[in-house]
Amino acid sequence: MAQKTSGPHAVHPEITAAIAKSLASVCTHPSFQTWREELTLSAGDIIAINNSFVFRSGVGTRKNEKYLAVAVGKDGDLTTDPVVCDGLRLNSDFKHVSAKSKNQPMCQELGEAVRGEVKELGKLVFLLVGSVDDTVVLEEVVEDDDFDVVVLDPALKVDVEIKERKILVREVGNEDRVWDTVKDAVGDTKNPEAVEGLRQKVGTALDSLGDRTHAVLKLPTAGQVSDTSVLESITAVLINERKNYESALKKCQGEYSVDAEAYNDVLRIAYNFATDAIGFFALTDEYLRYETHNSLVHGGTTVRAVGSVQIPTLDALQKEGVSCEL
Repeated sequence: MAQKTSGPHAVHPEITAAIAKSLASVCTHPSFQTWREELTLSAGDIIAINNSFVFRSGVGTRKNEKYLAVAVGKDGDLTTDPVVCDGLRLNSDFKHVSAKSKNQPMCQELGEAVRGEVKELGKLVFLLVGSVDDTVVLEEVVEDDDFDVVVLDPALKVDVEIKERKILVREVGNEDRVWDTVKDAVGDTKNPEAVEGLRQKVGTALDSLGDRTHAVLKLPTAGQVSDTSVLESITAVLINERKNYESALKKCQGEYSVDAEAYNDVLRIAYNFATDAIGFFALTDEYLRYETHNSLVHGGTTVRAVGSVQIPTLDALQKEGVSCEL
């Protein structure tokens, strides 16, 4: 095989070790062993692994030109050091390249290939494992006789708090709960028309805050242990909402007349899972199939992947004695 010139020693041992382990598992798989039994291998031969399961003839996309491969040693066994080759054409799972072939691929030591790929990787791929600094405080003027501003403070210990002439909220998604707190604080000091005017002002302020709210995303760097990642933050919210959904469904028994607030929470959470959460599940379905808090190491940064979240079905809750006729 033709060998590319090697540079300095690779600086991503975790990545290369993970790749080597995966390739070793492929080489011990029954399908590979069956395919290999039909070959006569000689020292210097190469066995390459396809990098795509799609047969791309006539397809408008391009597959990567680089393939993981392993060489055959002097004893006829496969070596333990993978290489990366280009200059091959594969339309099958595996390809055997004889050392006597005149069309030898260009091969590079795995560590050097990883070094080059990581250098070209960019930052976008790390967005989901970046940490979220959700501490941005925003204010919106309401211009009312009793209140000056609505303040969005993600670090607030409670959902809603009235402090002096400020309405402090932890999130803007539950307008009814915010209004109930504001209405209790106002009491009987306003006439019905003024109360309705205040409600409209608070609703408008919450909408404006919702349009402006944002968090700071910090991307991980090599050699630095990641804080709670975007994936973990989203998953934590989903787990919490699952608990809230189950609790609300038990409270209202599937009936608005039993508990109107709990019933509305059921509808709100179900709507969120039917829209925004579906995209998240689709994005992570093929990647987060790990046990809770399994460690993934990439470039010196430890990322804890959390498994999938399940919303309890109505049938499951009915088995627990909950009436769920929505």
